[in-house]
Amino acid sequence: MKNNILKTLSNNLIYKILAVMFAFTLWLIVYNMEDPTRTETMTISVSVINKESVESLNKYFEVVEGTGKVTFSITAPRSVHEKLDETDFTAVADMEYLTINEDGVTGSVPIEIKCTANNIDDSIKLSTTNRKLQVKLEDLMSKQFIITANAIGEVADGHALGTVTVTAPNVLKVSGPESIVNKVASVVATIDVEDMSMNVTDSVLPVLYDSEGKEIDTTRLTLSNTTVNVSANILKTKEVPISFKPNGNPAEGYAVKSVTSDPVTIQLKGSASALNAISTIEIPPELVSVQGADSDVTASIDITEYLSYGVELVNKEDATVNIVISIGKIREKVFSVATSNIMVTGLPTDEEIKFVHSSVAVTISGLEEDIDALASETISGSIDVTGLPSGVHQLPLTLDIDGTKYTYSDVYVSVIIGNEPVEGTTTEELATETSDVGATSEAESEA
Repeated sequence: MKNNILKTLSNNLIYKILAVMFAFTLWLIVYNMEDPTRTETMTISVSVINKESVESLNKYFEVVEGTGKVTFSITAPRSVHEKLDETDFTAVADMEYLTINEDGVTGSVPIEIKCTANNIDDSIKLSTTNRKLQVKLEDLMSKQFIITANAIGEVADGHALGTVTVTAPNVLKVSGPESIVNKVASVVATIDVEDMSMNVTDSVLPVLYDSEGKEIDTTRLTLSNTTVNVSANILKTKEVPISFKPNGNPAEGYAVKSVTSDPVTIQLKGSASALNAISTIEIPPELVSVQGADSDVTASIDITEYLSYGVELVNKEDATVNIVISIGKIREKVFSVATSNIMVTGLPTDEEIKFVHSSVAVTISGLEEDIDALASETISGSIDVTGLPSGVHQLPLTLDIDGTKYTYSDVYVSVIIGNEPVEGTTTEELATETSDVGATSEAESEA
């Protein structure tokens, strides 16, 4: 049975193949001659025209998501379909035909679909389903904002940023949906001053921010200007010290130990000519009075009041200067200064001089820590005998100590100039006569 089937199929095989090919060719010829009709679907974006007609109603519209594209069917002969694609069709929503719903916040616009291809006969048919563009509506509003200038970046070394201003325009009009415009809290125009050493002007984009400092998307807004001009003034800098002197005198028995300020110096900025005229910032003495003080005196002073015109602080936090005046107790002490530590000036080379006493008592006053730092053996002084004749003399002693720390009472030193004492007076008698101005003891004592 199987052999019979194979035999039947193989008989006249060539003729059978030719018959199949002929049948297919005949069908293809008939198919092309008939040009059958078929239906296809396309999806294209909707174009919106006459938007100004909505604005004339003081409304802003936004297309509802999902309705900005339209799908439609095309029925046409196969030969026509082969010539068409999405670019041959338009979908247009004319806002002049906007219908506002009863809620007042939504609406719809009919969509008109057209074929724009050339050389297409009337055999094409588009689906006639009623299609509409859905929109959300909102009131329009406009508001003006003063533009604030800002700068970013670090200027060149030895320079500081001065004033930053918006030169033109300094007001921005913002128009758009009421809900977005009402979010605008500030408009800022920022200029980059990185490594700048001279004044700079640039055209920059204004940025809108809400009350939380977040940037607002301006896609749905209309701005009166897309760019604004911002100028930055670049100034020179100079570091100068703060100087002041305490006013008045501390209580009796007390003195000023030290005077300090924080900061000690401040950085100023300004034009080169203005800075060159400044070497220090002086605080008026009346602001740091120590009159009658027996303990430390402190003061906080706003330094900006004492800056020259055209000069300002680089760092605003340096505006307050904190002053501390330390008050210490004064102490008196008697020191025995050896006459060997006293230098004699003005003595002729052919003259001799002798000290009547081997030491002299000196009362020195100063702050406790300064007095404690003194020792008798380290104290020296001098006397001047210029033009004095031979004989006994009582001369004022000048001590070689720091006059800013110490004071001392008048002290006289008894000396004999020449080889012979005054006639009729012995050396012992001279010592007795001058004992009231010399040191009676070489030991130190406190007053």
